[in-house]
Amino acid sequence: MKRLVMAFLVIVGAYATFDAAQAQSSCKVCADQQKACMKNYGGPTPQAPLFAVTIGFSAALESMQGNRELTKLRADVERMNRLVDQLLRVARLDSVALDFEAVDLNEIASSVVATMAPWAIGQERSVGFVGAEGPAAVKANGAAVADAIRNLIENAVLHSPPSGEVVVTVQSSARVIVADRGCGVPPADRERIFDRFWRGKWPKTAGAGLGLAIVRETMRAHGGDVVVSDNPGGGALFTLAFPERSQIA
Repeated sequence: MKRLVMAFLVIVGAYATFDAAQAQSSCKVCADQQKACMKNYGGPTPQAPLFAVTIGFSAALESMQGNRELTKLRADVERMNRLVDQLLRVARLDSVALDFEAVDLNEIASSVVATMAPWAIGQERSVGFVGAEGPAAVKANGAAVADAIRNLIENAVLHSPPSGEVVVTVQSSARVIVADRGCGVPPADRERIFDRFWRGKWPKTAGAGLGLAIVRETMRAHGGDVVVSDNPGGGALFTLAFPERSQIA
């Protein structure tokens, strides 16, 4: 609790002192993040100062070897950063219609897997990718689909056993399947897991219970859905199913 209060105070301070121009001149990563926030949400958002705080902790850790409390505090700030990001995405899905264009699910999924593979290794898990033989083109919002796949991978990794592999498969029928070898999802919970803030009785993780809700709402915005089923041999299969009308021959 003490660390969470400290993290909150740090974030409040960031809101009070954050200067976008200064961030752009001192940290290219922060500048890129600020531009992304402006593009996606139409103006400055809580993401930018929180991201700046995270970068600041990274720099501090490099000069303060062995400070365990600072390491834990940075983890708390990163979790808050993730929560704010998810809340903003939920609000955007509720209020703003997504822009669609022709995208290739192969390209989106493979890019997300490549981005998340180092993080999965840090969790002592791995992520694999199996693409469709040909293009899997659909009309969709590429950024929203990528975020949905990322949420599914994150969820699968966190619920996989040590040394487990999460496999992302794209099918030419406009399906993206994320498979894990975890404990699976009981049939009685297969609808409730997509409710906002619902976490169930599974082993607790650091999430707030928003990731899967974002996935379902993203798919419904595309006229499709996400379903969960048993993975033969153990674990769960999460399938993103795009409607036929969105597929591009």
